Amino acid sequence: LPIDPRIGRMIFAADEEDALREILIIAGALEIQDPRERPREQQEKADEKHAPFLDENSDFMSYLKLWDFWQNLKDKTSRNQLRKACRENFLSYNRMREWSDVYVQLLQLVKGQSLEVKKRRDDYDAIHRSVLTGLLYGVAQKEETGNEYRSTNSGKFVLWPGSGLKKKPAWAVGAERLE
Repeated sequence: LPIDPRIGRMIFAADEEDALREILIIAGALEIQDPRERPREQQEKADEKHAPFLDENSDFMSYLKLWDFWQNLKDKTSRNQLRKACRENFLSYNRMREWSDVYVQLLQLVKGQSLEVKKRRDDYDAIHRSVLTGLLYGVAQKEETGNEYRSTNSGKFVLWPGSGLKKKPAWAVGAERLE
C-alpha cells in the first residue's frame, strides 16, 4: 500500500482480525494531526467536552467514539451547524474533514487490494492486536515509581494529559511522541 508502512501493517493485520473498518477509522486519525483541540487557557473545558468520546481502557477506542459523533453530526446538520458543533466541542472542523477524506482514500486503497471491509464489530482485542502490529516501536512499560513509561528504544514518556485512561496501565502502546 502506498502509505506509512506502520499503517499498512495495521491494515493487513486488521483484515485477518475482521476489524478492518475500525482500523481504517483509527488509521485515518493517526495519519492527521489530532482533531481534538485543547487550548492552554481552556483545557478543563475542552477536557469536559471531550469526555463523552473517551474510553477508559483505550485511546484508540476513543477515536471510534469521536468518529461516530462526527458521522452522526454530518448526517443530521448543515455545514454551518457542523462547524459550530465542532467549535463548541473543541474539535477542528478542518481536521475532522481531513480525517474523513483520509478514511475514504484508505477505503479505496483496501478495496483495490480486494480486501473485504465488513460491518463494524468494535472487537477490543482484535483492534488492539491489529494496532500493535504496526506500533511495536511504541510499546512501553510503566516505571515502578512515577508516571513515566520506558519504551523499547530506552526512551521515556508520559501519557498525554487528555488521555481517557483511568488507570495507568503496566504496559502501553503509543502511536505518537511529542517533546
